Amino acid sequence: MPYLTAAVVLVGLLCAANTVLMLGVVRRLREHEARLPAAGGFPSLGLPPVGAVLPSFSAVCTTGERIGSADLPLPAVIAFFDVGCEPCQEKAPRFADEATSLPELNVLSVVVGEPGAMSAALELAGPVVVEAEEGGVSRAFGVRGFPAMCLVDENGRIAESGGNLSLPGSAATLRKAARR
Repeated sequence: MPYLTAAVVLVGLLCAANTVLMLGVVRRLREHEARLPAAGGFPSLGLPPVGAVLPSFSAVCTTGERIGSADLPLPAVIAFFDVGCEPCQEKAPRFADEATSLPELNVLSVVVGEPGAMSAALELAGPVVVEAEEGGVSRAFGVRGFPAMCLVDENGRIAESGGNLSLPGSAATLRKAARR
């Protein structure tokens, strides 16, 4: 009988310890949830909202030419990639392929990090700016996450923005807007 009493006490202690640990986990989850933004629960990429005016920027392309918001032919897609970002490594070549198949879109790619294979692939789609982290173009657009893209309409306003824009879909959006 004393073994049975000891087993019941041991199970009771284990259950109490488990309850205390679970309360700690729930408390930590609530703390983390409070830190996440209310709209969607994921950190924002920091891009300008739809309808905003194209931010002012100026930079030097990998070809040595200067490009700025006043020089950018519209409509345009401005794409931001980071060399150290694994999704960017996968998305940049596909983005370049899609962009070359849509001549109605002018493309400016911004690569954060050292120039290399990523910037070379993106040069096929249009001008490329290579800059350090929090460089001039990324700062002008408020980019806080990668990959990030903005679609700018012919009036110089942001038509779409996000991390996963479809270039064919963006071209269709511009065509619809032009008919209005």
